[in-house]
Amino acid sequence: MVGIVVQILAPVGPDRRADLTREIDLLIGAYRPAALVIELLPEAATTAAVSAVLRLQRHGGELRIPVAVATRVGAVRHLIRANSPSLPVHAAVGDALWVTRIMGAVEREDGGNVSIESS
Repeated sequence: MVGIVVQILAPVGPDRRADLTREIDLLIGAYRPAALVIELLPEAATTAAVSAVLRLQRHGGELRIPVAVATRVGAVRHLIRANSPSLPVHAAVGDALWVTRIMGAVEREDGGNVSIESS
């Protein structure tokens, strides 16, 4: 399983939110990753960045790409969870990667039995 980790390094303002979303969408389109983890560094953890992350989660869902977020900023994790309880958000990138791997491993649900692919 090959995933992409995108680090957002700098603050994202409302005027840059659409550009950020478009740039990451282009990465997704070009590489067709099995999973996407968005890492928001403390300097980049703005409400506009959270809005972009929520848009990317919707787009990932449409493409059936597991999406998770990693940020050390507790207030941002809380904000994301409050706005999208289904979006996994963790303090560490490794944890977020692990969750996307689990999400991508579920192939189908069949009569209450869930098939998991082994790696």
